[in-house]
Amino acid sequence: MLHCNKKAFVMSETDTPIRTLQDRVRIRETTLLSENWGKLTRYRFELRRSDGRWQEQTREVYDRGTVRCFWPMTRPAATCC
Repeated sequence: MLHCNKKAFVMSETDTPIRTLQDRVRIRETTLLSENWGKLTRYRFELRRSDGRWQEQTREVYDRGTVRCFWPMTRPAATCC
């Protein structure tokens, strides 16, 4: 039994746990938005949730070489998490 966020998830012996990033993320589209002082890229990807369903998400990543950051946003309210 696995415990996560105060909810119990039961895995049978036939279930295979998600082990690698490649098993959890499928990048669908990358769009270069700006390449001035650094690169600003939008990624559209699918993320496998803990229940096995795939969820589409979008993130923007600012890359200045040695420094990268992204802004997690909640889609309905468009507010920062």
